[in-house]
Amino acid sequence: MAGIIWYLSWLWLVFEKPSKHPTITPQELHYIEKCIGPVSSVPPNFWTTPWKDIFQSAPVYAIIVANFCRSWTFYLLVLAQITYFTEEFKFGVAEVRNRTAEGFAIRTAIYNVYYFLRVVPWLLFPTC
Repeated sequence: MAGIIWYLSWLWLVFEKPSKHPTITPQELHYIEKCIGPVSSVPPNFWTTPWKDIFQSAPVYAIIVANFCRSWTFYLLVLAQITYFTEEFKFGVAEVRNRTAEGFAIRTAIYNVYYFLRVVPWLLFPTC
């Protein structure tokens, strides 16, 4: 349900370019265009995308490797954690559920605080 609400909000609030937004003021439009620079009037497509530059970029491969490793350890943890708690600590199903959920809840809280602390200064003090 939240995804549907998000999608409908996106359709209602987001426009292709700042110049096409119906309620933007000329001052806001000037500020945005000054910050992001010139915008191409031709929408990108498959043929105009710089695929060669993308596939020759070291950061792209670093992201691919990092995502693979993160996913690998996450699924390994998810699959092996229940067995580990059951066999090594002799926990019951309810205790395993609680211990497993604690780790994910703590990780989620840490990620949210980290990203909040990274985004708030960017919102309050734009570089443009």
